[in-house]
Amino acid sequence: MTISTLSATIRWDFCGERYHPDSTEQHIFSFWHARLLMMGVGLKGCKGYTLISAHRDGGFIADALHLQGFRTIRGSSTRGGSRALMQMIFKSRDEKCDFGLSPDGPKGPREIVKPGIVLLAKKTGIKIYPVMWATCRQWRITSSWDHFYIPKPFTRGVFVFGEPLMIHAGESDADSLNRIQSAMDAVQIRADNYFK
Repeated sequence: MTISTLSATIRWDFCGERYHPDSTEQHIFSFWHARLLMMGVGLKGCKGYTLISAHRDGGFIADALHLQGFRTIRGSSTRGGSRALMQMIFKSRDEKCDFGLSPDGPKGPREIVKPGIVLLAKKTGIKIYPVMWATCRQWRITSSWDHFYIPKPFTRGVFVFGEPLMIHAGESDADSLNRIQSAMDAVQIRADNYFK
């Protein structure tokens, strides 16, 4: 079953100000690595770039995202990160595009924000938009570091879009990380509790 076929069996709800492809505002969408699979549903029509690990496993994820219409930039905190950051900075200026990042990737710790997203937000001046999806029923791949989520067919799902965060150049990285972590935790709790 393809990702698009699977997502079509799910009845999705949306909470918060959802993404619109005709928006002229730039976005940095922030979501946990475990929830990459269905981001094409919540960000349908997005022509931006998603940062994907340069490791071998990242190639499989990149292929899946390409099928959903995303473009990718390869790099991570452990391989090619500086080059990827520069690519995103240049593309933000030249193309006025959006970005998608998993701030806990590529290898964790799971659901802990790392500094890369702070650097991107400060260098580009683009707001961070936390977004999370959850479903009533899903499989979890507990053998993977992130406990990757795969929704079960014919379940219900929700996308929760949080309030945007502006990361100011003069703000300490520690304060920025704390604000982003709090925002990510809040949308995750809201998504995970939506059907309870």
